Amino acid sequence: MLRSMRWVSIIAITTLIAFLHSQDAHCLELFVSNSGSNSIVRIPSAGSVLNYAGDISSPTGLVMDKSSNLFVASSSGTISEVNSMGVVSTFISSGLSNPQGLAMNSTDSRLYIADYGTGKILRADEQGNTSVFVSGLNQPRGLAFDTQGNLYVSNAGSGTISKITTAGAVSTFASGFNNPYGLAFDTKGNLFVTNYGSDSIFKVAPNGSTSLFNSGISRPTGISIDSFNNVYVASERNNTIYNVQSFATVSVYASGLNAPKYMTSAMQVPEPSTWILCSIACIGFAAVYKNRKPAPKLDLQP
Repeated sequence: MLRSMRWVSIIAITTLIAFLHSQDAHCLELFVSNSGSNSIVRIPSAGSVLNYAGDISSPTGLVMDKSSNLFVASSSGTISEVNSMGVVSTFISSGLSNPQGLAMNSTDSRLYIADYGTGKILRADEQGNTSVFVSGLNQPRGLAFDTQGNLYVSNAGSGTISKITTAGAVSTFASGFNNPYGLAFDTKGNLFVTNYGSDSIFKVAPNGSTSLFNSGISRPTGISIDSFNNVYVASERNNTIYNVQSFATVSVYASGLNAPKYMTSAMQVPEPSTWILCSIACIGFAAVYKNRKPAPKLDLQP
């Protein structure tokens, strides 16, 4: 019985490891603002595009909080909140001018808003009350936080990326872009930028040095990166989400969208089969450990 349990546990853990390292084992699902159809779509896996919420006028930026509530900006000047059941309500109804990118800091429950029309970054509390965080930016679009809580902003008007500290100090982090759009960090601290004006994607190292990551994706907009550093890019012109592994390795992840703008991601709950594999492996190893034979004692007496 013990030997059988040992083999079952070995098979289960081997299968689990293979699953977690397979190309299809993604830890996130994507949410995309489908501006052409005034809707939000959910992409839980490659090729699967599902309607998530509708009747949001010209949706732009979006971000999900820790409670799985999705916040969506509308170029008409509002912010909507979509709960985990897909029910839409108004979070901010006025005071915005063409809001674009949204972001939330992991240590801050406030919502950060790139207000394109006024050149400001606004903060909203849990009740939707807004205040100015910084001003004087040039058509701010994409937003992304690093692990230290610094906020990065793509300025479409000046072709730059601004870095904003937690205290609100603004500096230029990188420049030389052509209508930069979406921003996303990988696990190594590299910032990826979709360059809408030149159909390209750039990688900016933590020290601010810039290199071309990919070119040829037509009108790239939103971008998201998973924990395996897979890069997902929305093409507004091709109505497609691409998986970009390197300069030469690009594949279609999902198609059939309608003028996709921004993207955000959420961690997926593992499938029941994954939990079953984990349980079998744990039970098997526990049985092996409990019934292990103690090592023989050596008699070292002369």
